[in-house]
Amino acid sequence: MTSTEIVSIEPATGAIFWRGPIGDPDQEVEIARRSWAEWAAKPVTVRIEALRRFVNVVRGKAEALTDCIARETGKPLWEARTEVESVINKVEISIDYITSQGNKLLLTTASEAQASVVRLAKRRLRISAGAANNVGSAGAQP
Repeated sequence: MTSTEIVSIEPATGAIFWRGPIGDPDQEVEIARRSWAEWAAKPVTVRIEALRRFVNVVRGKAEALTDCIARETGKPLWEARTEVESVINKVEISIDYITSQGNKLLLTTASEAQASVVRLAKRRLRISAGAANNVGSAGAQP
């Protein structure tokens, strides 16, 4: 393993489950910022449809995602399955809420919305970096 990659060790076997490059937080944030205006300009109906397509993909890959979560985390299949179901349910709840609001904006300004995107991107990258820091200790276990 090098410092430029993340390696995930399968807890049940100790085998490498996957490996991939470490992301660049500044680059990810810049991509989010550049993408925001185009996304925000789309009608709510288009954004909701994108969320529905995402949910349909998750549903179609539910068993593969369940297996992936169980293998990577060591969780039992029933618990990994609830993780996948939670993603689907959370998106559906969000769509229901957005639909109930009519044309109201959920965020008051574009800059507030952009700040939310930046915070989410940074949080995601911190989680990835934290996982990378723990790989060495996970890999040392039998």
